[in-house]
Amino acid sequence: MSEYEKVKTQYLSEDCLRRALQTVSAQLGIEFEEGENLHLYGYKGDRRSQTAQFVIRREYVGAAANDIGFVNNGDGSYSLYISQYDQRQEGREDLLAPIRQQYGLEVLKAKAEAQGMDVSNVRVEDGKLVGEIKPKRRKAKKMVRGKGRRRLRIRS
Repeated sequence: MSEYEKVKTQYLSEDCLRRALQTVSAQLGIEFEEGENLHLYGYKGDRRSQTAQFVIRREYVGAAANDIGFVNNGDGSYSLYISQYDQRQEGREDLLAPIRQQYGLEVLKAKAEAQGMDVSNVRVEDGKLVGEIKPKRRKAKKMVRGKGRRRLRIRS
């Protein structure tokens, strides 16, 4: 029976982590569960004492795998519960790397949005996210006519 280890991550936003898991789940055809105190299960289906807020069940992780969970540390940060066995297995990085990359993109989008910017043309080059950040374009609302003048109202 492989023991779970709690691995510190750089995940600080629940919303960004949720969106990253949703996107990667859709891309890879896997599922994740979200809830309070979801128990993790070992490769034989044995219930472990560790609980998490976001869980990728073992059938999506790999053969003879254990569940992988993301737990809120209570200070706004998240840690990863992963078994010692799964840390040593090839292919687990194929699941975790896209989550890290997508999380980084979600944080970038959230910060850009807060500053009135748009993120576009994002791609992965040499393992890094590359894209463009531009100010949001103002959208023309409508033309207003009156007394021989035309005014353009700008909506931001």
